Amino acid sequence: MDEVSVRRTLAWTLLAALTTSGGLTACSGDGEAGRTGAAPSPSASPSASPSDSPSPTTDASTPTASASGKARGKGVPPPIVAEAEQVTEDLLSAVERALATPAAADQIDEDLIAGAAREALLAQAAEYADNDWRVTGTPRVVSMVVRRLGSDRLRVRACLDQSDVTVTGASGDELPRGSASTRTRTIYTLQRAGDRWQVVDQTFPRNPDC
Repeated sequence: MDEVSVRRTLAWTLLAALTTSGGLTACSGDGEAGRTGAAPSPSASPSASPSDSPSPTTDASTPTASASGKARGKGVPPPIVAEAEQVTEDLLSAVERALATPAAADQIDEDLIAGAAREALLAQAAEYADNDWRVTGTPRVVSMVVRRLGSDRLRVRACLDQSDVTVTGASGDELPRGSASTRTRTIYTLQRAGDRWQVVDQTFPRNPDC
C-alpha cells in the first residue's frame, strides 16, 4: 500500500478516504476538489434523529456551538448542530467496525450511511478484503462546522485526528503512514430521512491537512 492509499485508509477510518475537497474552521481552506465516499472507519450506531419541535430561527451570521464545543453551526440552530455531530461520531465508529472486518461491511446500518457514501465505503471494504488489510482505532473529531444546504440537507466540514488509527497487512504488520498528516479534513453531506439524518456523500479538500 503506497502513502496515498494509507492516507485514504486513515481518512476513511473515519469514512473519509482517497482524495480531496472542502474546508473547515480550525482547518482553514475551502476549495472542494476530489470526491469519494470511503476510506477506513467505524460501523454503525443509529443516527441521531432531527428534533421534532420547530427549530428556533438562527441568523446565518450568528455561529452556534454544540455542548461539546467541537461543533459550530453557521445559520443552523444548536439542536441540529448537535444531531449532525452525533451522526458524524456514529459514522466514524461504524466505518471503523466495517473496515476491521471488511467482508462484513455490507452490514453497516443503512439508516446511517446511504447513497454515494455507502457505495464508496463498500468499494473500499472490498479492496481491503482482497488485500487482507484491517483497520483498528477510530478517528477523533477535533472540530466541525455545520451549514445548511437546503431544508433537508446539511454540509459538515470536519477536522479528524487519526492518530489512533492503524492499518495492518496480511502479515499483521502495521502499514507505514509515510509523511501523511494524522489530521485530515473531510466534508460530509447529510440528508434528512424521516426522523433522522443519513450521510449520503463525502468529499475532500485540495489541502486535506487541518
